[in-house]
Amino acid sequence: MNTVIISKNKELATEITKQIKIKSLDNNVSTLLNINDITCHYNYIPDMFFIDLEGKNTNLQKLCSDITIGNNNAKIVLICSDDYYAVKAFELGIFYYIVKPVEEKNILKVFDKWKMLYDSNNSCNT
Repeated sequence: MNTVIISKNKELATEITKQIKIKSLDNNVSTLLNINDITCHYNYIPDMFFIDLEGKNTNLQKLCSDITIGNNNAKIVLICSDDYYAVKAFELGIFYYIVKPVEEKNILKVFDKWKMLYDSNNSCNT
């Protein structure tokens, strides 16, 4: 799994990276400090984005369309301080929504859901 983590919180990014490695899901992990850096070019196509949103002035629909260019199947995990974006996230089909404080079990649930989806997709293709 190719993952991009967008967070100014280094502890959060480190914890997510640690859980990716524990689950042995990593091919590539990149960490960006600023959501505006999302337009940078990768050496790979991300499968999943962890986005730590700060504040309430993000156009969620535009953000989702911007980051999934090149991979419409990319999964987006939003990490927010409250449920402000929850309804819009649901409407946009966001893969997972985590309300801070982020606990290890929240991150593990994301990967369990991804693995279940991945396994079901692969069983349908065989």
